[in-house]
Amino acid sequence: MKKIFIIIMIFFCIITFMFSDEDHYINIFIGDRAAGLGGAYTAIADGPEGAYYNPAGLAFSSAKYFSLSANAINYKQLTYRDIWKSAETQIDYNRYSISFIPNFFGFLQKQKNFTFAVTICSPDSEFYDQRDKIDFPFDATGDMQANINLNLIDMLYEAGTSFAFLPHKRISVGFGVYITYRDKKLIYSQTYKIENYEYFATSNKYFSERNIGLKLQVGAQFMPVDFLSIGYSVSFPINIIGIYNRQFTSFTYYDDEYEDAVEALTSDNFPSYNFDDNIYIQDNKITQKNIFQDGFYKPTVIKQAIGLAFFITKSILVSIDGYLYVPITNKEDYGDLIFVGNIASGIEWYITQNFPLRIGFFTNFSNKPVIKEVENHKSNKINQQDHVDLYGGSFTFGYSTSDFTINLGCTFAYGRGKAQIIAGLYNTQDLDLFAFNLFISGGYQF
Repeated sequence: MKKIFIIIMIFFCIITFMFSDEDHYINIFIGDRAAGLGGAYTAIADGPEGAYYNPAGLAFSSAKYFSLSANAINYKQLTYRDIWKSAETQIDYNRYSISFIPNFFGFLQKQKNFTFAVTICSPDSEFYDQRDKIDFPFDATGDMQANINLNLIDMLYEAGTSFAFLPHKRISVGFGVYITYRDKKLIYSQTYKIENYEYFATSNKYFSERNIGLKLQVGAQFMPVDFLSIGYSVSFPINIIGIYNRQFTSFTYYDDEYEDAVEALTSDNFPSYNFDDNIYIQDNKITQKNIFQDGFYKPTVIKQAIGLAFFITKSILVSIDGYLYVPITNKEDYGDLIFVGNIASGIEWYITQNFPLRIGFFTNFSNKPVIKEVENHKSNKINQQDHVDLYGGSFTFGYSTSDFTINLGCTFAYGRGKAQIIAGLYNTQDLDLFAFNLFISGGYQF
């Protein structure tokens, strides 16, 4: 009987899904050199991709520069372990995202008194297109069959210009202004059927969100001696307008035997549900927010970075970055966010004059609160968002001349944390997250 109630909650509360990977601030590294150094680029930033990390670094560029990067594979896998703990065999649920995009284009121009860059980048890109079937054990006579279809697209684009100046030959300052556009779409349908009851339920959800905003960034760079560079940058996005589109339909059918079983459970120990309204249709609803209403004017997070770069020899460079993310937003739109600090480090070694090798390490901690368990695989809260701290590495190998560069590289990250994939229940699951990115890039100096 208890299983029946839990299954009802699965349908009416719906398995939860987050849009993209909003639990982390780092999803795709911008630029091949920065990616190879694990993102530790704040104190270097002398190429077009430097505008993304620290616009002040552009001032130390020695030439005009054009750069293009493409993600050959951007892959992510989330594995929710043992989602139905009463089953005799372990049931895992997997989500996969795979995409291919050109994620950076940049042009740098050095003038007499300043340097500027024009860049277009995509620091976030996820595509889920899944058709899943899961059999949950119901009783001795049969299982509950669940068919879940998920189509989710989440893209973030940033385009703008950056300027850098040299008030002193060892000091630079810079700023950048970017237009941001985020496009999210979710089409999610689920169907449940119980073998030994006349029970059938289905629901369909459509949600889309389009946000247009600005990202403002300022930075500084200081080279006290020839072999040391210190960089600092701060940036934050501001939403200007958002358009939200929602639609939801559901239908449930069950026989008298199933209804009697449900009514037997509506005691003081369980919440009660009204099963008379078994057809629900929410017409297409469009909501629009702008900078002048609903408290929409808000930066989502302030990102600060400080970096050190050590030029050990002419062919060896070591860089270290520290990041601090300060959330400034409301719970209604983004849920609970926490302060997050990340570190990154990398080494660049020109094996010969034309062949650079880069290796990096980075952290990518979750910006959601830790899911605390009060007993075995149960929490004292429901509907908590995934919490996984990631640790990753990077590697690039390239060919470089005085006017041409090409690089091939990859980044990867892994972490294990906690999740509550089934809404409305206190149950928790172990969550394994693996991310892999293979990219190729090229640049031309003139």
